[in-house]
Amino acid sequence: MSRLAGGGDGAPAFSRWFLVSAWLVEAVAFALFVVVNRLASEAGVPNFGYTLWYALGAGLVLLIIGAIKGDTPPLKPRYVLSYLVLGMTGLAFPFTLMAFVAPKLPSGIVSMLVVLSPVMTYVFSLIFRLERFRLLSVIGILLGLAGVLVLILPSTSLPSADMVPWVLLCMLAPSSFGLTNVLAVVLRPPALSALSMATSLLLSAAFLLFPITLLMGQIHAFPGPNIDGDLAILYAVGLNIMIWTVFLGAVRVIGPVLFSQFNYLVVLIGFGFGVLFFGEQPSLYIWLATALMFLGLAAINWRPRQRGAAGATDEAGSRTTP
Repeated sequence: MSRLAGGGDGAPAFSRWFLVSAWLVEAVAFALFVVVNRLASEAGVPNFGYTLWYALGAGLVLLIIGAIKGDTPPLKPRYVLSYLVLGMTGLAFPFTLMAFVAPKLPSGIVSMLVVLSPVMTYVFSLIFRLERFRLLSVIGILLGLAGVLVLILPSTSLPSADMVPWVLLCMLAPSSFGLTNVLAVVLRPPALSALSMATSLLLSAAFLLFPITLLMGQIHAFPGPNIDGDLAILYAVGLNIMIWTVFLGAVRVIGPVLFSQFNYLVVLIGFGFGVLFFGEQPSLYIWLATALMFLGLAAINWRPRQRGAAGATDEAGSRTTP
């Protein structure tokens, strides 16, 4: 079986089966998570309470596993600061936002907007001067923007014109993911195992969400009066354990640039789940917007192949977000 070079920093080589398997697992888990967000909303689970419960639940499960294995996050002050900042920008804010817009937008469109996260990573990298100006990357940004315009401008692109503000609001989620990728470089959190990093992100998000949830009056009793809501929370706990451990583990081996290609699968699988679970029918404009975003992502990720290079690397290292 052919093997590919690792993602830099002495990462081991990996098989193509490992790459494809990691892509599929992450894409299916993330697309299912978008579906579960909508199911939780339809079951009456408040947005903040929902995110708090699954972040806390997934974090505690991983903490117990880490304690058994002797692999828990260090608690030095500078480390805790990075946990809290990345927990807010990488999980608490964007995931709560995705839960909030879930009943307002088709699940396929929410999945589609995830493609913009690598585009926004490049934008913030320019702002923080972590990346040099590249004409092709700027073209990628413009293609992503064109995709958004195709989505929101034609009156027949969305099922309802009332969804346009929700699409624009939902764009803050990939923007937050992109900011997290850059802050991971600026703050330089410790090089943790995938288990410890996932634990720290989830528990930090829960810690930050608790007072906000309390102030918003969205504390949700679990188990609650609605079994569908309880099941949605449990599904979200399991999916977040999978999303974060697979992502943080695989990206160390594969490298963030190559692994980010799973975003293409998220969109396609997300459309499929939208049709399967909710009977959604994407319009021609939505497919055109998707194609433009795909082209934009390809332009952002493309780098000239250097002779003798061991593999693609990325300044954000293993600490990038989905």
